[in-house]
Amino acid sequence: MKSSKESLMSFGAGLVAALMTLALSLYSPITLFLAYFIPLPFFIAALIYGTSGAIIATIIGTFLVGLFYGVPVATGFLIINACPALWFAMRNISNEYQKNIGLVISEISIAGIILFLISTVFFSDNILSFVEYFNNQLINNLNSKISVPSMILNLLPSIIVASWIAIIALNLMISKKLSKISKIYKLKGLTLNTNEFIYTSLPNWIIYLFLILLTTSVVLNDITSIWAKSLVVILSVPITLQGLASIQFNINKFTMSNFLTGLFYIIVLFIPFILAIIAAIGVLDHFYDFRKLKNK
Repeated sequence: MKSSKESLMSFGAGLVAALMTLALSLYSPITLFLAYFIPLPFFIAALIYGTSGAIIATIIGTFLVGLFYGVPVATGFLIINACPALWFAMRNISNEYQKNIGLVISEISIAGIILFLISTVFFSDNILSFVEYFNNQLINNLNSKISVPSMILNLLPSIIVASWIAIIALNLMISKKLSKISKIYKLKGLTLNTNEFIYTSLPNWIIYLFLILLTTSVVLNDITSIWAKSLVVILSVPITLQGLASIQFNINKFTMSNFLTGLFYIIVLFIPFILAIIAAIGVLDHFYDFRKLKNK
């Protein structure tokens, strides 16, 4: 039976997530930055207190957001911020999932694809209106004739979904780092590899699905190609994550300073072309096993 202390901590996690959401109405740079970490309290509750902790945090957080902003916003809050942690809590029971975040990130990526397809099929008018509004606002703000390429506009919904998956992956990794230094975490007898990220490995099916969609997007030149490109953008997040894990695995072999490592990741964030190279490394790592994970 869950202790009152664990229930209270889970309650607090949901409360913190709700307060971070409510703070967005202030429109300050700090609150906007904190918005990227709204899923974090849910992941911490899920990691330390399991499924029951994640459920309590989800109920409290969603209820409070709904109380202030209504059911539609609360539903979005639930799907975007809480559901990934709930799914992780249920899957984290398995020892395999505890050691490899690539598995749960792959499954969350598929959830992202499902959300994208549902939105595109059933709410296409809304998405197209959003894309048109985005383009017009950009042109007005720049006060010039510069326009966003049509391909970027077509991929905008998938870019948003991909960004969401990346944020979820970031919060999951941060929650694991924080949990490692938690006394509660140690008392529960849970163990995690401190270098877990470098052993991130994706399942076979997501690699092959990515390659099939990538081939389709290149070969075809019609509306199917746009669909395929959109799904490639979404799946590129877990693929790139595996590529980064492979690179970090090799970086750890050398005595590279934290400054240089941090500089590398900053460069990666601001140069999209490098991300494509890292994604390619992620695919090649699957076939050539650069880290020799299959031997382990």
